[in-house]
Amino acid sequence: MMSPDRRIVEKIKVYDKELYVKWNNRESFFEVWRSYPGTDKLITPVTRSIYYPNSPRVFTPLDERLLWWLYEADGWRHPNIRKHVLERDNRWKQWMALRRKKQITSYRDRAKDMWTHANSRYVTKHSGNNRSAKGRYPIVKPKVSDKRWIAPDVKAKTSNRLWSRSGANARSFFS
Repeated sequence: MMSPDRRIVEKIKVYDKELYVKWNNRESFFEVWRSYPGTDKLITPVTRSIYYPNSPRVFTPLDERLLWWLYEADGWRHPNIRKHVLERDNRWKQWMALRRKKQITSYRDRAKDMWTHANSRYVTKHSGNNRSAKGRYPIVKPKVSDKRWIAPDVKAKTSNRLWSRSGANARSFFS
């Protein structure tokens, strides 16, 4: 059984008097525990994997890094521990970065569309259907009166201003 470094244990006690360090004889590494009334709770095993996430779970001596780890992992400092853990998650960070990237792309596309709509009359590269061969302004044709117009012939009984078509009038108008 190993005993932990007294200097580090004292610093842990200064940080939180309820924390203590215990040796795990089966796994051969130190563990940080917190004492609660009636029971104790394991906080973390002190292994290489808590400092380097992809490392194996092997013995690491106690040093100052443990204090930094405890400070970062302490849920009492954060008003919402679930939100804090979510923000520390790498997948969350990647999702937020991709979300921001998509947002920037969307803003850029909207700006391009607005600029194009605002300036398309003056900077189009193709000739439109209603543009003259001489210039970029449309040709305005004089109003052509429709000779086929036949006025409605039946006056409504409810109002003097409402008119409708009789059957013969409609056949002559639409034929």
